[in-house]
Amino acid sequence: MNPTCKSKQENLDEVQQFWDRQRNLSPEEQIESKLAHLQGFILQLEKSTSGQAELRSRLSRFGECKREAGESTSHFYGRLRRWLDRDVKD
Repeated sequence: MNPTCKSKQENLDEVQQFWDRQRNLSPEEQIESKLAHLQGFILQLEKSTSGQAELRSRLSRFGECKREAGESTSHFYGRLRRWLDRDVKD
C-alpha cells in the first residue's frame, strides 16, 4: 500500500470524526466551539508579524472587541466575527 494514500485516508478519517463530534453537540456547545476556534485563530494571528499589524489596525480603527459582563456566548461570537470580517481599508 502506498504510504501517502494511507496518510490521506487517516487525515480524512480525522476530519470526519471532527464533524461527527460537531453534529452531536448541542447548539450552545456548537457556538462555544466556534468561539474557541475563532479565539484560537486570533492567537495565531498574534504570533506573526503581518497578523500583529492586522490586529493593530483593527484595534485602532474599530476599538477592542472584548466580552462584556453578562454577554451570551452567541452574542459575543457574532460581535467578534463581525469585528474580524469588517474591511479595515474602508
